[in-house]
Amino acid sequence: DPRYHNLLLALVHLKAYKGTLFCHMLNTGVLSIVFGRRMGLSRNKLVDLGMAAFHHDLGWALLGTLGGQLEDEQSALSMSGINYVRNQSSSEMAEIRVQVARALVRLGGFNELVLNRLIVAYECQIPENAPPADLYYGEIDASFMTHVVRMASSYDEHTTQRGEHRALRPDQAMRRILDDGGQTYDEFLAKLFANAIGLYPVGTMVELDSGDLGMVINLPSDPVHFNRPQVKLIVDRSGN
Repeated sequence: DPRYHNLLLALVHLKAYKGTLFCHMLNTGVLSIVFGRRMGLSRNKLVDLGMAAFHHDLGWALLGTLGGQLEDEQSALSMSGINYVRNQSSSEMAEIRVQVARALVRLGGFNELVLNRLIVAYECQIPENAPPADLYYGEIDASFMTHVVRMASSYDEHTTQRGEHRALRPDQAMRRILDDGGQTYDEFLAKLFANAIGLYPVGTMVELDSGDLGMVINLPSDPVHFNRPQVKLIVDRSGN
C-alpha cells in the first residue's frame, strides 16, 4: 500500500535492529519495492522485485557458517561476517555463487517464479566494489532487477555500522551511489534510484539554509529535485 511507503522508509533506518542478515534482506526488499512503485511497476512486478530483493542474500543463511570460513553462526549471519567472505578472491566467490544458486533451487524448486530470484541472488554475490560482469559467456549484462537490488543492498549496507566502519548518513550513502560513475551501478538507474528514495529519508532531521531545523515527513513531490523533500519545521533559527 503506497500509504505506508514513508513509514517503511523510516523503519529502514532504525539503528536498533540494523546489522543482521535478516534485517538487511528485509530492508533491501523494502527499498526495492519503493523504487519500483515510484517507477510505476505493476503489483505483480513489485511482488516479483520485492521477493527477489529479499532473497538476494538468503544463500548466506542457508550456507550456515559460510563453508567454515567463520568461527561461529552469529558472525555468519552478520553483515560484517558476510562482507569478510564476499571480499575474498574471485575464485572463492565463484564457488559461493554456485552454492547460492543450488540452495535457492532446493528451497523453491525450479520454476518460473523462482528463476528471477535465483538470477538476482546469483548475480549479487560479488564484491560490492565490482560491477556484475563476467558472470556469463558472451556479452550478457546483469538483469534489471539485479541493478536495482544491488543499489538497494549497498544503500542499506552503507547506512549500517559494519565492524569498525561507521555507518554513513543516508545522504552520504546516496551520494556514493550517484558518484560511482558507472563502475558498480548503472548511472541512469542510480539517478532514478535517488529520485525514488530521496536524498534525505523520511524521519531525518535536517538543517535548512535559513538555519531552521526540520524533520523530513515525505519524499520530494517532484522526483527531479530529489534533494528537496517535504519538511515539517521543528525549531526556528532563534531556537523556538
